[in-house]
Amino acid sequence: MSRAETDKKVRELFDRRLAESKSQTLVGKTREEVLNQIEKMKKYYVPDIPEEFAAEKEFMLKAVEINGESILQASDELKRDGDLILAAAKEISPIFLEIPKELLGDRNFVLRLLCRNGLFFGIAVKCKKEYAFDKDMILTAVKQNFEAARYVKPRFFDEDNPMCDKNFVMELVGENGRALSFVYPPFRDDEEVVLAAAKNYRSFEFASVRLKNDEKFLMRVLDINPSCIAYAPIEYRKNKTLIAELMKKHAYVYRYAKEDAKNDLNMALEAVKSDGRVFEYVPKKLRESAEFTERLKECIESHTVKKEDEEYLKEEIYWILNPPSEEDMFKNVITLVDKKSEK
Repeated sequence: MSRAETDKKVRELFDRRLAESKSQTLVGKTREEVLNQIEKMKKYYVPDIPEEFAAEKEFMLKAVEINGESILQASDELKRDGDLILAAAKEISPIFLEIPKELLGDRNFVLRLLCRNGLFFGIAVKCKKEYAFDKDMILTAVKQNFEAARYVKPRFFDEDNPMCDKNFVMELVGENGRALSFVYPPFRDDEEVVLAAAKNYRSFEFASVRLKNDEKFLMRVLDINPSCIAYAPIEYRKNKTLIAELMKKHAYVYRYAKEDAKNDLNMALEAVKSDGRVFEYVPKKLRESAEFTERLKECIESHTVKKEDEEYLKEEIYWILNPPSEEDMFKNVITLVDKKSEK
């Protein structure tokens, strides 16, 4: 059986099991049984909640704590309830909720909402424009989700806009470095601001080209966070000496190495010994080579890999040396799907 045929059969089986589950009515079920069904299916969909329960605040609070999208089945009155909105906010997109203007006009409520989901900042700013200049609100939203900064991204310099204030911007990127992508553009070329953001390695993606190509400055950034190498010019990611030095601080840096550095057997082995998670980033050809697997087995037997990684790495080596057939893989997946359906 080919992999494509296996995937097709698994999808068909899963869809059939899901359809069977959806067809089961919850009318007449107890509150506990309905909540159990919501828990069981929370990764896939929200089952139809009986009307009598959809109008009960206490029940719906429990339901949205399990799956935030349960609020979409609440009664019209409860959909506008502040407590229910706050409970659901963490797991639901703002586009699905109609929050009453009186709630959005309450600064304390909005701050609590943004602690749960910073993306609600966009709705808040639309309702009350002065929120865009409220530093506490911006910080609260961005700390929860850096994307919230897009709602106050300045198109030009405005002295009244906090995003054009260097001191505030440094505080902001200190909370969430990725907000660097939405600050006033000249700040992305400011060494102090970029260094303040560097504790989040993804922030370096948004640093100016000039700073990324300034080797002296790059070394300062890497001293703060070695993982920033992920967004450094490619010649630095190919540099075996640099990668080896950075791996002493953080083995996961191996993931971002390129070409010769990544295909170096000793370097790959050292990385996996320090952090088992790196195994999946070792190039397939090297990972499945006899020399690599044999030396890794020796490291496991001599306990020179982390203890918590030993079982995982043993299992990975086993599957490399004993690859399952497509039919065996399909049987295993069928067993897992059936077990989940029975729960």
